[in-house]
Amino acid sequence: SDSRLIPPPHIIGDVGLHRCDAAGIGKNGKGDGAYIFHADDHPCGGFQNRQDGRGWVNWRHSGGHEFSPEENAAYKARMNAMRTARESAVVEKQTRARETGTLFWSQGRPADGNHPYLLRKGVQAHGLRTATTYWRKGAAFNCSPLLVPMQDFAGTLHSLQAILPSPVEELRGRDKDFLFGGAKDGHFYPIGSLDSPATIVLAEGFSTAATVHEQTGLPVLICFDAGNIPRVAALARKQFPEADFVISADNDRHTPGNPGLTKAAEAAKLCGGRIVAPVFGADEKGSDWNDWHSNRRDLPGAGDKMRAIFAGEAVPVVDEDLSAALAVQPYNDLGNAARFLARHGKSVIFVPSVGWYTW
Repeated sequence: SDSRLIPPPHIIGDVGLHRCDAAGIGKNGKGDGAYIFHADDHPCGGFQNRQDGRGWVNWRHSGGHEFSPEENAAYKARMNAMRTARESAVVEKQTRARETGTLFWSQGRPADGNHPYLLRKGVQAHGLRTATTYWRKGAAFNCSPLLVPMQDFAGTLHSLQAILPSPVEELRGRDKDFLFGGAKDGHFYPIGSLDSPATIVLAEGFSTAATVHEQTGLPVLICFDAGNIPRVAALARKQFPEADFVISADNDRHTPGNPGLTKAAEAAKLCGGRIVAPVFGADEKGSDWNDWHSNRRDLPGAGDKMRAIFAGEAVPVVDEDLSAALAVQPYNDLGNAARFLARHGKSVIFVPSVGWYTW
């Protein structure tokens, strides 16, 4: 139970590797678990939650039975065989994802700032590409996804993250997805130059990394999720032994255990870095630095505050100006209209169930 895996309705006991969901860790958890189950007189198997960073865990059920040396030897042989089969399957999937990702990337076209996701997040494309179609396990989605490379420090592409314009029901309501079986551990996508950087920032997602880079000018490595930040941090420290590191942590304050801060602390120990996490008011929405900046975009000096925080010249605090603004302009149709008008300087009308119109 401490793995926070959600068992599927029917557990498959064919000694194959199967996916399942995880709960309570990270922002999603769908498909982030895996298990192997061997059903016989003495059931055994293994499992993994890719969000918690613990790796693969083997288990066996004794039922009060005291195993003989021969049974222990048979169990070890079975675990070795399962590990070999699992590793072989992983390598095969990673190879397929690398080949597919390379093909998608080569056929993609440069993304511009008009992609719905970029407009919604208020950030630039930073070298991403778009595709006409996204494929997932043989299913095609004509949705013009953004493609985010997942690479190593040699520049080799290992997989892709797809960011869709809106959530897709076939992807369990997600708007982000990774190529099936692709290698993520220790891989990243850089925004900004890594040519002898004095300071490097590590962040989870693209919009957070893009916001940090655009507001501070610092190079940022996108690690894709909280669990991968420590892995990238360890490799980045070896690659850049003289650099200072800043961990741009997500403040998952509504998630048990706050995995964003927990994994940021682990990463900071591995690279000797400094943690910078956004602080939000009680009624304020959001968890990352893109949310923080978006909430303050209409307030003077928001970018200057962010630059000072990442430079270590200030600490994140609850913004009294923002709290006052939220009190005056609550999150309803009227308050949203006031924000939109203040930001874009246009006449605006909101039609319920239809959307915004400007002229």
